Amino acid sequence: MPVEAFSGLWSFDRNASELKSPPMEWRQTIQTSDSRVSVREEIIRESGHSVVEVSGAFDGGFYCVEGSPLVEEIAYTFNGEFIQGTGRKQGAVVLSEVVSLLDSDTLNIAMTIFLNGKELLLGNAVFRRA
Repeated sequence: MPVEAFSGLWSFDRNASELKSPPMEWRQTIQTSDSRVSVREEIIRESGHSVVEVSGAFDGGFYCVEGSPLVEEIAYTFNGEFIQGTGRKQGAVVLSEVVSLLDSDTLNIAMTIFLNGKELLLGNAVFRRA
């Protein structure tokens, strides 16, 4: 599958998702090309609204993330089927995410965080193409 299939505006489907603490709303704009990726997330929780942005490449190098309380930088790779993201804060890996397309209009993000040396599965966030 071409990486461009991930491009688009995606809206969080709370009912189809399995997250420990789902946001009220979550929208993602993903732009991909052969080697580049940019992501803008708008997340609304009871505690407030946040905007997270990153622009990088599918080269495994780390790129600065703006607006995230969880990660300062993230690295992306693409293997022809899914996007793998690895997030770090203060140099330590704190997030692993696998982004896959269940079909052309359904995006799934499986997320794991690493806290105090333990791996904690956050669950799956399902998005529908808007």
